[in-house]
Amino acid sequence: MTLAWYTGLADDYRLIAPDTIGQPGKSAETRVDPNGSGYGEWVVDILDALDIASASMIGTSYGGGIVLRTAAVAPGRIDRAALVVPAGFGTGSLVSMLQVGLPAVLYRLVSRDRLLDRVCSAMVTRPGSNPVVRDTIAASLRHVDLERTFPQATAAELERFTAPVVLVVAENDPFFPPEEIVPRARDRLPSLSRVERIPGEKHILSPAAQERVTDVIREFYGG
Repeated sequence: MTLAWYTGLADDYRLIAPDTIGQPGKSAETRVDPNGSGYGEWVVDILDALDIASASMIGTSYGGGIVLRTAAVAPGRIDRAALVVPAGFGTGSLVSMLQVGLPAVLYRLVSRDRLLDRVCSAMVTRPGSNPVVRDTIAASLRHVDLERTFPQATAAELERFTAPVVLVVAENDPFFPPEEIVPRARDRLPSLSRVERIPGEKHILSPAAQERVTDVIREFYGG
């Protein structure tokens, strides 16, 4: 679903989209400790297998936390990092999380459209713009044991990480609101060189915002 956000980069870059371990897909379903070394070691294994010394990386949502775990474990393997509506710096308030969490739990128990509508309205900027988004959220809530802890990294763990970082946040993100995330990112990432705040957007970006993010990343990586 989110890979589609970055297809505009394919003309200029080789895109590699790993199938995350412990998540729905074809990779191993065994989950690792989100705040241990497992995710970082997994990314290193991928780079080694592809004979890539280092790479620019994009981390979206949970993937942002995975990039930060990689930065903690193997900082030299990252050339630049784009963190888009990322996990990795904690979450917002309990109230904002409950906007999604409560109807999500209820939908898991009773699969009614009105509950799914509430979930989508809370986390998707334009809920009716792409049926794939709604279907993906519905399937995840019904069939996936959702993560309760997001990967993140402390300032001490990121001391050796000096690659440039751009952070993209959405104004109305219920999971990772800018007022909570940006100060933490500045505190933990001395190499944070750009923050892009997209007004009016929620966690799942609109098509227009997706294009804007692609433009931001292209400019950042090309600089």
